[in-house]
Amino acid sequence: MTDIAAPADAPPSETKADDAGFWKRALALLIDVAVVNTIVSLLFLLLALAFPDFGKMITLDTPFGIGVVEKTIEDKSTETPAGEGTKLTTTDKTIERTVLGRWVYRYRIEGSGHETEGEYYSTKLRTYTSQQLDPVTGEEIETTDVDSIAFVVLMFYWILADASRYQGSLGKRLLGLKVADGQGERLTLAAAAGRNLLKILSAIPAGLGFMMAGWTKRKQALHDKITGSFVLAAR
Repeated sequence: MTDIAAPADAPPSETKADDAGFWKRALALLIDVAVVNTIVSLLFLLLALAFPDFGKMITLDTPFGIGVVEKTIEDKSTETPAGEGTKLTTTDKTIERTVLGRWVYRYRIEGSGHETEGEYYSTKLRTYTSQQLDPVTGEEIETTDVDSIAFVVLMFYWILADASRYQGSLGKRLLGLKVADGQGERLTLAAAAGRNLLKILSAIPAGLGFMMAGWTKRKQALHDKITGSFVLAAR
């Protein structure tokens, strides 16, 4: 009896993959956010050093808030009792943020709400609005903050990374994850764009759409469900 050998050109078996769980996906997201925010923050700080007026057009920040000092300039907030265990609060204060001792930004924070203290519970409900002020004149102004720019950069990065041959961002690659369609193939650019733009929907309310990855059958978040995509982890 002779053994039948496999053809020499037989393709190697593909690495099997499981659906990635919520916590791995969350960690990958945090890595991506930290990396992109750090790069964007440093880039705009360098631009502001080269062009002094740049820091007036863009509200600068540093990675992880290092070197940022915040202090209250004026505080007219009040608390008023409103029945047993309940108090009404109004917030009216001006704060100043100084970035690396060089760039100064001022804001007016206004809001209202109530707090209720019971024997076994405590509830707080507050709403706030923030308005940027000119640190010299005190007049209301509008600028673009670095966090908003970093968010846009992050969205473009996720779209391009999901549609690339790597099938995922740096955070996913570090954790052995990849994004795929129903056949395990990489997403088209249009599908990757839809998946990542729909993350905004997954974030409302309170990130519930993201948390769906913790209990759905194929561990899909809301934006995965809608676009028919999956996040896979190599075994």
